[in-house]
Amino acid sequence: MNLLFTGASGFLGSNLYSLLKDKYQIRTVGLTPRDNYTINL
Repeated sequence: MNLLFTGASGFLGSNLYSLLKDKYQIRTVGLTPRDNYTINL
């Protein structure tokens, strides 16, 4: 299953990402370079 996370660099998002990354294919959207898709506000 594919998941798209927004806010994965925050406290809740980073903890959820750590828990789910082995079971799901996760793509992240955010402001940090470690996100799969970065946005420039």
